[in-house]
Amino acid sequence: MCTGAFRAALRDSKANGDAAPIGRWLFDHTTGCFDDARPEELNTFPEDILRLLCEALRDPDYLQVRSADLILDVVTWEWGRISMSQRKALLEALEFAYPRFHDWMGRFRITELCGKYFGDESALQMLVRLKNLDDDLQRSLLPHGLEHLIAWSESPEVASKAAEQLDELGRDPSPVVRHEVECSRARLSARRR
Repeated sequence: MCTGAFRAALRDSKANGDAAPIGRWLFDHTTGCFDDARPEELNTFPEDILRLLCEALRDPDYLQVRSADLILDVVTWEWGRISMSQRKALLEALEFAYPRFHDWMGRFRITELCGKYFGDESALQMLVRLKNLDDDLQRSLLPHGLEHLIAWSESPEVASKAAEQLDELGRDPSPVVRHEVECSRARLSARRR
């Protein structure tokens, strides 16, 4: 992975107001191992790329760029190479970015990452903290993350706690949030059949 090319893609994305350069960088410089890294690839995600990724997730200018959520593909495409300590740093940056993404897709994808990829207590706690956001639309995406935690977490305890949090969101004052809770419940119910 080329750090200079990633830095240039971030710079060009901000300058153009569009994350297309990140998309091109992804195709040219990532392994695309997703969560299926070979043993020799485990824990080999470059620290300098992680640092730039976390900086971008904390950069309000980058988060305003059209399709800024493309940067999250770095996480999904390289998940198997990202170490546990790197994941911790990444989760902190994702929590910071969540309410600051200009469009809803970045927030949606963060909830998906929490549930399907992280799938642990720290991701659950992040979603719980985000329940305190004032913005109804931002809160309305949280059931999606909880749904994925319930469905995908390898920890029965985390899945159970996520179900409790989903129930609690079902009593949210916002009808938009409650509607999303019902949609998540319906999808979970359909999975069990």
